[in-house]
Amino acid sequence: MRITTGLIAALALVSGSAIAAEDTGFYVGASVGQGSFALNTNKANRLIEDAFNANNVALDQSGQNKDSNATAWQAIVGYRLNPYLAAEITYLDLSGPSYRLSGDATFPPTLIAPVPVTTKATWDASGFPISVLGIWPITDAWEVFGRVGVFIGDVDVKVSLNADNSDAGGRERESQSSTQFIGGAGVDWNFMDTWTARAEWEGMPSIGNDKVGSTSWNQIALSVLYKF
Repeated sequence: MRITTGLIAALALVSGSAIAAEDTGFYVGASVGQGSFALNTNKANRLIEDAFNANNVALDQSGQNKDSNATAWQAIVGYRLNPYLAAEITYLDLSGPSYRLSGDATFPPTLIAPVPVTTKATWDASGFPISVLGIWPITDAWEVFGRVGVFIGDVDVKVSLNADNSDAGGRERESQSSTQFIGGAGVDWNFMDTWTARAEWEGMPSIGNDKVGSTSWNQIALSVLYKF
């Protein structure tokens, strides 16, 4: 009986190790997401007005329009340490929101008639999120996970100014490095031995800074992963 019990215990241990081994290793993937920025129009207005004031030009606002939608794609490289833990590094390319402000600009001397102008600002970001995933396997095919990590990259803002009644205009670009917290939660569907489909909510409570403007970002993303 002792021998039989020992053999069964050894078999269980080996089987458990084999199962754990199947849940470890490298994987790669790609992701596309659609989300939004919580664009602060008051801050955007102040940034634009300050730029005009710095050049001794008064701006009388007459209208504004914003598009908070954002599209992102990611290239993913990950390593599954065990059934409950994985680490990922991705390349994130984020096409962000735009904001348009129109008004009448009064150039010195004040005797010159106001000129209708339109100012447009667009934001985007790119960089490398590094994350740890805590995973809860539900069945052989389904599992849920939570993500915590840090985004290391650059945030760019492009500003264009055009006079509505002439060809006069100009463009400027400002870039600033940014290191921010990133988090998420989602579900994986292991539909084949080496393929996984993923749906995930992902976001950053703050991205950017005072130089290029700061805002929060979140998205829903769909991914396909290949396990080696």
